[in-house]
This record gives sequence, C-alpha cells and structure tokens, in this order.
Amino acid sequence: MFDWIFFDLDGTLWDHGSASAHALKQLCAEEGLDFNALAPLFKEANERLWGELSAGAITVQELRTRRFRMILDKVFHGARGGQVTDEEADRLSDRYLHHYLPFPGELEGASDALAIAAAAARVGVLTNAPHETQDPKLASIEARHHVEIMMASDDAGVLKPDPGFFERAEALAGHPPKERLLYVGDSWAFDMVGAHAVGWHCLWIGGGNEPPETLPRVHAVESIAEAAIWIADRTQESATA
Repeated sequence: MFDWIFFDLDGTLWDHGSASAHALKQLCAEEGLDFNALAPLFKEANERLWGELSAGAITVQELRTRRFRMILDKVFHGARGGQVTDEEADRLSDRYLHHYLPFPGELEGASDALAIAAAAARVGVLTNAPHETQDPKLASIEARHHVEIMMASDDAGVLKPDPGFFERAEALAGHPPKERLLYVGDSWAFDMVGAHAVGWHCLWIGGGNEPPETLPRVHAVESIAEAAIWIADRTQESATA
C-alpha cells in the first residue's frame, strides 16, 4: 500500500513534553527559580517563537536566546536592574539542553511502529528541528536501525508545514508516487496540514482529540502504539486484497 512511511519525531516517537518538563525542573533547581511559575511562560514563549521560526522570521539560535530572555523578563519584572542579557539567556538555554537531550524519551510503542512500518515499506523520519538536537533523540530509540532517511530542518531549508519540506523528502526518497507515501505525526498544523497539502496520506496521533476538520487521506489514532496497529492492519489488508 505504501512505498515509504515517514514519522515525525517529537511527540510521535520521542516524548518531548516529558523531556522538556524534566529539563525545566532541573534548571529551576539549579537557578533557584519557581518551576510552576516558569513552565507556563516557557510554553507560551515556545509556541510563539516556533511560529516565527516556521515562518522563517528567526533562526533556531534566536529562538533559544529569545525564549529564555522573554521568560526571565516576565519572571523578574526588572528586579535584576534591567533587561536580561543575551549572554544570561544563552547560558540558561545551554543548561536546559544539557538536561533535555539525554532524557530517555522513547514513547511506548515507538519501536514497534518503526518495525511494523519497516516490514511493509521503507521508513524515514522528518523533523522540524536541527540535527544537533534530533540525532541524539533518534539514537535513543531502540528500533532506529529501521530508519533509512532522517531529514531535519537544516537539510530541508524550510520547516513544516511548508510544501517544500515534504517535496525535499520526496526527492530524497526517489520521487515515489505521492499516493504511496504516508506521514505519521502528532501536530495537526505542522504534520497533517503540510503532508496533506502535497498529496500524501496522513495518520494523526491526536491523543484522543477530534480532528479539527475532515480531510481526505487523513486518518486519526490516539497514540503511536495505535498507529502501529493501524499500519499493521493496512498492510494485512493490502496483502490479502
């Protein structure tokens, strides 16, 4: 049924949410900061800046610096005698990544999904972040040997949901027919909208949420473990058709 099955990484195969919370807690303990006060500010800043990054308005390094500068400006409200410097923001960003990247974040069912996908098709991973952070995550996943293509944002030159991101993946895969490509991801806006726009089949990991809209070729499951079952079922149907 599919020639290639591509997976998103963060939130699909690797538990970014738990890793981020762990890193923030460790950072707050080191710096004497209130995790409960900082966590919602981090989420707000992250979502805003990732939107700017996806639009090409800022770089990854600018995101990392501005994220902590924005947070600390709100936390301290000038109590430190002026705006937080880029140097201080960069230092905290480095400490955050120090705790974030080694986190054992493979999601339950991720390796099963990769193995099942590899039995039915060729397998790739497409991610919006750079190799610097994404390669260590993929390396921590037991079934990583099934992944033939790992395309990060610094390979593509653009970010999801830009059609150019998925077109670059098609080129790396040898331009198979679009109807024989499947993308599995947890973000509706970045993963489903982007892959659907270029004609791929899509499998949304919605965590129990209803899809925001009904789109042809877009299917929904709750978890990566359910995605593995969905892929297995479709493979069996194709083999017996």
